[in-house]
Amino acid sequence: MIELVRLFKLIGFMNILLVIVDTLRYDALGVNGKSKSTPHLDKFAHGKSFTKCFSAAPWTLPSCASILTGFYPSNHHLMQHWFRLDKEPISSILQRQGFYTAAITNNSNFAYNIGYQNYFSEYHFYPDGNNKIHDDELNHDAPFTKALEILKKHKNNLFLLLHTNIVHDYYLEVNKRYYEQFTNKKVKSKTWELKDRGFFLIKNQREKDLQAVKLRYDAGVYYMDQQLHKVLSNINPNTLVVIVGDHGEGFNPKLFRIHHGGRMHNDLLHVPLILSFPGKTKDIDYHKLVSTVDIVPTILDYLKVGTARDFDGQSIFKNKKRIIIYSEEYRSFYLKNSFTRIDEKSGRVFGKKAWISLKGKVIGNILDNLRYYERFDLEKDFTENKELPVNEADKVNLTDISVNQPFNLVNLQEKQHNLENKLNYLQTQIKNMSEKISELEPQIGKIIKRLSPKWWVKRILHKS
Repeated sequence: MIELVRLFKLIGFMNILLVIVDTLRYDALGVNGKSKSTPHLDKFAHGKSFTKCFSAAPWTLPSCASILTGFYPSNHHLMQHWFRLDKEPISSILQRQGFYTAAITNNSNFAYNIGYQNYFSEYHFYPDGNNKIHDDELNHDAPFTKALEILKKHKNNLFLLLHTNIVHDYYLEVNKRYYEQFTNKKVKSKTWELKDRGFFLIKNQREKDLQAVKLRYDAGVYYMDQQLHKVLSNINPNTLVVIVGDHGEGFNPKLFRIHHGGRMHNDLLHVPLILSFPGKTKDIDYHKLVSTVDIVPTILDYLKVGTARDFDGQSIFKNKKRIIIYSEEYRSFYLKNSFTRIDEKSGRVFGKKAWISLKGKVIGNILDNLRYYERFDLEKDFTENKELPVNEADKVNLTDISVNQPFNLVNLQEKQHNLENKLNYLQTQIKNMSEKISELEPQIGKIIKRLSPKWWVKRILHKS
């Protein structure tokens, strides 16, 4: 493998295609479950699909940043829209290796105000169904058409990021066309949009309503499969292909698990990951625990590109056993609307963090000393339908809290407690400073008044 990769790099004949499918659940692929929506992708993914891949975040902005940088949200810092990316994405690293880098994106979390265009040789943003600008950009086809153009123009040494929002927009008007193709039925209803699909399900909780909404989702997956097939049919055989879902989607109104973001359950975090390498590779364990932060280290390891940085993720080619990974959520908007704990006194919303192993999961509230947390036995209850009672909590074999360090709830609580003490100290200092400023306000007002030319003119005239 090493010699083949070096040869490809030497003659400039190595391409990389990274496809991010927004809102793609793990079981949305037939190769991973019973779905019939992905005939083409199932064929492509055969023998190349990981069974235990988890996303670093439950919604697009932080999740995609983790995919592109190899760092968790707390380290790349693109956790909310007014934050900025603090880590260099893989496109910049590959540019220095002589790759032409192009990005095609289809979600507002990739809009120009985020700044990703600064890291690519060529950048194309197509608004999603929620951001209507031009009719020809609404139907989700444009990103795939542009991808084919770029693949035709740049046949060698190309890194292409293709992000599609087709599946994500299953509740919008644009999905009607995909639904009619998938079901072979004409939609008679004049109104098709269902933006409040989650609360619609919670309100009704009828099986037929749930299946109707899921059928819309499956139709979006089906159309994405058709479009992606056109791209995969036009790549060079020496292309490294990565296909990943940034997060899933909730369809369980009885447990209030709807939409995405704010929660850390497996319907959102368990995502498909397909890796297809040119030539032969050494044996890969497709059943081991992996995270979306592993994608960048894996690509660079395959290319034998060394970097000085220490990624949160690790290459799948490393034999080092990983016991635990985690996922993070900090966006208060989603948290407030996802039945997440809110402190009754302060009204503060606590971010969430999930510690995941092959055997179990702990979901805790960040900066809350983990006083409020959920535990699940993933071996017996992977869909997390039932929390473990306190007396059974020790059955979850979570031996680590990070990749290499022992899981110690007491130590974690101490660290969180220290952080809160520092926060309380800073708040006290700010309060004291505010009180001092209030005391000085009359004097400051007098000084400002004396700086006024009118004040001096009146004073001189008065003296004269």
